[in-house]
Amino acid sequence: ENVDVVDSIDAAASVYAPTHRAPAGSPPKKVLIVDVGYAFTSAGVYELPSEGAPVRKSLAHAVVGARDLDRELHKLLSDDLQKKHACKVELRTKAARRLM
Repeated sequence: ENVDVVDSIDAAASVYAPTHRAPAGSPPKKVLIVDVGYAFTSAGVYELPSEGAPVRKSLAHAVVGARDLDRELHKLLSDDLQKKHACKVELRTKAARRLM
């Protein structure tokens, strides 16, 4: 038995395509699908023809994920708290977990 392995971006495009296709006789629609995970972000540009499977035009993976966004948010919010309330929030503390 054969098993196809499909990455999350291709799978998302396949699920999205049937209800967002280009009208018959029109050029294919283009869509950007983004998957932000804990450690990585993937993005793919697809063409959605009026019939058939989505066509991948471009795919990118970056070593930036939700953890990195969390760190940047923590810096921004903790700096704001420090300025407004003279309250310093250290990483890996109960206060930091509550902030996030």
